[in-house]
Amino acid sequence: LSSLSTRIQQLDSLIKGLLIMASGLVFTVLLATRISRSVVEPIQKLTHATSQIAQGKLNTRISVDTGGEIGQLEAGINRMVDEIRTAREDLQIQIDKATRKLQKALDDLEIQNIELDLARNRALSASRIKSEFLANMSHEIRTPMNGVLGFAELLDKTALDNQQRDYVYTIRNSASNLLTIINDILDFSKI
Repeated sequence: LSSLSTRIQQLDSLIKGLLIMASGLVFTVLLATRISRSVVEPIQKLTHATSQIAQGKLNTRISVDTGGEIGQLEAGINRMVDEIRTAREDLQIQIDKATRKLQKALDDLEIQNIELDLARNRALSASRIKSEFLANMSHEIRTPMNGVLGFAELLDKTALDNQQRDYVYTIRNSASNLLTIINDILDFSKI
């Protein structure tokens, strides 16, 4: 009995087993690579798209070509970007409206400030004119009144009868009272 044929069969079985095992291993590696690509590539696309969105590039779109949960995630990110873009556009519209309102308010304030400045200048001019008028009136009214008082005192020093002295006294008191009233009115007007 020769063991050579048994050994050949064992070797043949071993080689066939190794070939089957090697081909199974190669097939498994290829299958694992393909499956990992079908999972990893969409995740890499999602990662890249989210980093673009985070930088403010809201025109970024993810093509929804994957099924399952990753496809739902891609569609969800696209919807989220659309909502963010819409919210940003609405916010920009509100900012533009607020800016226009603020600009109008500033323009109105500037017009009011100009009007107030003009009114202030008119009031200052009127006050200056009033002060000049009061100074002139003070001089013009006091001078004749002082003349009346002075002549009344001179007249009082002359030889007069009692009735004339009474008249001079009345003139002097009335002129003095009138001068006091005029001074008070002019002082009040100055205030």
